[in-house]
Amino acid sequence: MEKINAVKENVNVKEEGIVKFTLKLDEYSKTIKLINGSINQMSSYISPREKIAKSDPELEKFLRISGYRYETLCDTLDYIKQIWSTE
Repeated sequence: MEKINAVKENVNVKEEGIVKFTLKLDEYSKTIKLINGSINQMSSYISPREKIAKSDPELEKFLRISGYRYETLCDTLDYIKQIWSTE
């Protein structure tokens, strides 16, 4: 967001600089869309992976130690979504 604001605040852009700034904004926009898409996909992966892990007897010992991570992962994802949407 800071980089986008820096481009927007540069009001003394010469004609040849407009294309450069437009390309920068397009690049930032693509990056933002990619990150947004990745964040939105995460919630569809958490539950199935938790079910797979809990149904595998070989992972029982591991889950006793780190099973809480699925809950904290969901909370972390919600937090990231909240922060991302405020930008």
